[in-house]
Amino acid sequence: KTMKNNKEKNSSPKSTAKGFTLIELIITVIAIGIFGAITANILGNASKVYSKTLNKQKFVSEVRSSFFRLNREINLQTWPTNDDISSSKTINIKGSDNWESQYSFQSNNKLRLNLIQHPSLGPTSQILSEKINYSSSNIYYYNNQNNLVTNNSDANSVILNRISILFNHPTHGYSMNLDSYVSPYNFRFGNPMEYHE
Repeated sequence: KTMKNNKEKNSSPKSTAKGFTLIELIITVIAIGIFGAITANILGNASKVYSKTLNKQKFVSEVRSSFFRLNREINLQTWPTNDDISSSKTINIKGSDNWESQYSFQSNNKLRLNLIQHPSLGPTSQILSEKINYSSSNIYYYNNQNNLVTNNSDANSVILNRISILFNHPTHGYSMNLDSYVSPYNFRFGNPMEYHE
């Protein structure tokens, strides 16, 4: 009887618990590596796109700010005789509040503002944009017959300015060409009479 019991104990069912085989572990590690590489690549591309978008937004913001400032101040010009129309790279602006400024496209591809005279500020100079194309940026002057004025002696006939500026980013290759016509505020009302001066 004892031998029979021992035999029955030995013939009891074996445990069915199993672990991962070496091949399964290797496949799992390889799969994790592949998914990790794909995720890293996606995140890397997303970071590049974000950085590119941010640089482009900064470029557009600087371009708009400097261009609209130039337009706004030309619009406040009082009399055409304040224009240095002999130069398509420089414009002198004098406002009714006794301020005078000068914008110039420089050969080092910078748009510079020179504040010549101001009731509350001293003379100063600053770069508005370092991203202009000097050779492609110009200021034009027109009379009431839409003819181009190029001589200072005809400055009194100027009633319209055209500003054409090509902005470009040498590092990232962005470019933006802005062109506008500006009618200085007081040009519309003719030349001043003696009692206005």
